[in-house]
Amino acid sequence: MALPSAQPAAEKALIDATIESIHRHGYADTTVETICSLADLSRGMIRHCFKSKDALLVAAYEHVGAEWRASCQARRERIGAPGRTQLDALARDMFTNLQPAEISAWLAYSVAALSVPELRAVNTRLYDELRRDAAEHFAAAAREAGIALDAWQTACGFVALSDGLWLQHLLEPDTMSRAVAIRAGLDFIANALNAKPECAPCP
Repeated sequence: MALPSAQPAAEKALIDATIESIHRHGYADTTVETICSLADLSRGMIRHCFKSKDALLVAAYEHVGAEWRASCQARRERIGAPGRTQLDALARDMFTNLQPAEISAWLAYSVAALSVPELRAVNTRLYDELRRDAAEHFAAAAREAGIALDAWQTACGFVALSDGLWLQHLLEPDTMSRAVAIRAGLDFIANALNAKPECAPCP
């Protein structure tokens, strides 16, 4: 049976509201009431679209991951072959394509995943995809530079650094601005490849 035409729009509104609620109130204090108030929808729409609040929370995390995957795919298609250019673009994308609400929701979900198995499964898959994407480009960049490099270990370090930069950007945006965070990511890449950091200005 076809879904009512209003349901996809309601689903998106609830997902967007969930992300915004986590950004404003934190994961633990995001409730049916905070979500429905931001979405301007009735409580019944959560049951209608997602069956439960818990299912909606998982769907919202999946949505943030899907947005990131789409960004990665667009970058791959724009640049082409894996390597240093892809890595530098990834460092910029980390702080250009994700908005503050998405970053804070991502970090809040990572903490919640410690105790919620469904979120842990999503978290494991998303981070594995991110590390594998970075590792592919570190391996290609190392071949370009003619150096030996443990691409997986380096990718794990790069992703961990990015998490820390995201957190500091949320807590101290004036000190850890997007430009400073991007610079730190670019410097990590350059140092890992035993290369001089590029001098192009950050956006």
